[in-house]
This record gives sequence, structure tokens and C-alpha cells, in this order.
Amino acid sequence: IAPSHVFNVFDEAIFAGNNLGRYVGGELEVINNISRADITNFYKKYYLGGNIYISVCGNFTSKTADEISDLIESKFTFPDGITKLGKSLEFKQEKLRFLAKNSQQTNLIAGFYGCPFDSPDRIGLKLLSVILGGNMSSRLHTELREKRGLAYDVRTFSSSISHIGIIETVAGVADEKASEALSAVIAE
Repeated sequence: IAPSHVFNVFDEAIFAGNNLGRYVGGELEVINNISRADITNFYKKYYLGGNIYISVCGNFTSKTADEISDLIESKFTFPDGITKLGKSLEFKQEKLRFLAKNSQQTNLIAGFYGCPFDSPDRIGLKLLSVILGGNMSSRLHTELREKRGLAYDVRTFSSSISHIGIIETVAGVADEKASEALSAVIAE
């Protein structure tokens, strides 16, 4: 199991009972049972003009935004319509979730709900994540790695979507230091 799998385990716990908690790569049993018709029907239902957003990045100074939009629309067909996706905030959050494996390293995440993308507090949350664990001079990196030698790596992230966000600190630590490292993360 890759060390990054801890993010899947965390999302399954914090967003339990909601689609946000599903493993993005899909479960093998589900993937094996998807038919071509399922994919085609999904495409027809959700890949509509009103559901599509396009982002263009790069050196496009020779064309205006309208010219780029016209070029894209001339190459692709966008069926009319829109299918609204439900935005449920109902979760059956699990406060603690473990995945045991035979290893000498523990990967842990401590986190909580943050603010949605359109919240005026979102930038403050991003700043908090940088101060806590966003770089090598952050509070958690200095305390856990440099001063106490508890972690191989420690970082804090925040992310926001349309109706909710999270802030999470992830650390890779030796098994015997996991409890002390988690206590130190929580203390900060």
C-alpha cells in the first residue's frame, strides 16, 4: 500500500456516508461491473453544455478570450442542458479509522472540516495551513522534524469545494513514534 493511501482512508472517515468519502480510483468490484452502457448513459446525462467549464492557461496573447472560446466551440459539440448534482452535507463521520499493515512507518492524518470555496475565510484557512505545515520553516516541520525528530515528513493542506472544505496535517513517522507525533500535531 502506498503511503499516499492514508489520504483515501482519511477521506473515507471524515466524509463517511457521503460520495465525497468514496475512493476516487473506484473499488475493483464496482469497476469490474461497469458496462459500456453505464458509461454512455453517464456521459449523456452529465456532459452537457451547462455542466462544462473550460480553463485555458498559457501564452495566449495573440487571441482574445472570445476568440479562444469560439475556437473551442468550433472543435467540440456541447449539448444543451444542465444536470444539477445533489450537494449533500450529511456525513456519518468516523472520528478514528485505522488501516493496519506490516511496515516500519506509520502515515497519519489529523484534520477537520474547513470552509467552502466561496467562503471569505478560505484564504485565512490557506494561510493557516502554510503556517502550520506548508513548508520547511512551518511550525509543525520545525517542531516535529527538526526539534524532536519525530517525523520523516509533515505537511498541512487545506482544500475547499463548493460547499465544504478540509484542513489536514499528514505525517510519516516511525511506528514507535506515532503516538508522540500525533500528540504533537494536535498540540500545535
